[in-house]
Amino acid sequence: MNSDSESSQSDESIETQERSDDQQTGANNGNKTSVSDPANSFGYASVVGNDDGTPTRLRVDPMIAINAAKKERAEALSSKQNQLTDAFGAFGDDYYDDLSTAFSDFQTPMLSSAYADATRGMYDGFKAKGLLTQSEVDAGLGDLLTQKTVDSANISTGASGYAQSKRDEVEKKQQSLGDLLSAMAGGATTLDDINKQTENIKAFDFSKDVDKLKPAASKTALNFFDGFTKIPLANQPVENVAPTSTSGAAQAGSVTPAYTYTGINDPYRGSTTRVVS
Repeated sequence: MNSDSESSQSDESIETQERSDDQQTGANNGNKTSVSDPANSFGYASVVGNDDGTPTRLRVDPMIAINAAKKERAEALSSKQNQLTDAFGAFGDDYYDDLSTAFSDFQTPMLSSAYADATRGMYDGFKAKGLLTQSEVDAGLGDLLTQKTVDSANISTGASGYAQSKRDEVEKKQQSLGDLLSAMAGGATTLDDINKQTENIKAFDFSKDVDKLKPAASKTALNFFDGFTKIPLANQPVENVAPTSTSGAAQAGSVTPAYTYTGINDPYRGSTTRVVS
């Protein structure tokens, strides 16, 4: 009995001495071990297993540290993916609806102006013809209203396309950033490589990319009342209230029209346009 006990203590003493020597020389990663703090050891663990309190060296599976690092990397990747999703949450339905509204607000005043210009052009055409039937007048004004309806629909279509273009741009960028993030993890075979990937994932910053997407794109004016004669307000026919001759001599008689009418002359006094039924 005593012989066995003495032999066991002798082996433990040898182990303890070897561990101490390793710590001093660095052999067998002994410089990465600590009797007082087993958590600082690399590849080894120190446990108390002898009656005299001396530690017994145990080999620790290195995959434990690697698996722990991989778990931390996965958690960092998941966290960053959530941050990316939250950042693009600003581009919701309200954002795109407002883009559509802004597009319509930009185009509508120009439609109203073009309608007024086309109306002046229509009446100028009436004047040129001179003698008109009511049905001709109604048809001409009806064409204006029909075209206004068409152009109003074009604004709605354009607003949807304008918002969709931004939506496509945002989704493409989000996909691109997501792909970059996913490529940051994987292919690491050492603990250092895994930890480096984890650091890169945590440092991945996409805030500037998101900020660049927020401003609205420029808007191009649509062409309204295409094919209609349009006379801008500034160019509408006016009466010459102070007519003069080419030589500068004052004109005598009634006020001279600003331009010469063409077509059938009005057989009646007064207006240059006469509607007959």
